Amino acid sequence: MFRRSLLTTATVVVDGAATPVLAHEAEGGERDRLWRAALRLYPGYAAYQRRAAPRRIPVRTPTGGPDEVSTRYRESHE
Repeated sequence: MFRRSLLTTATVVVDGAATPVLAHEAEGGERDRLWRAALRLYPGYAAYQRRAAPRRIPVRTPTGGPDEVSTRYRESHE
């Protein structure tokens, strides 16, 4: 249930500007690239993945700008 709520909307703040975004679960090459980047930032994720095995840790990434988020969010809640 909680995992699904992470796939709706979030707010990302960059340089003090808040922007609503949607997030999607990365798959395939996109997930591999993002997972490697996460490991470079925090190598402890590797130990987390070993403890979670065989479950794969999901990687989520923002998608869409404010207009797309607004439209898709409204459509999904009609």
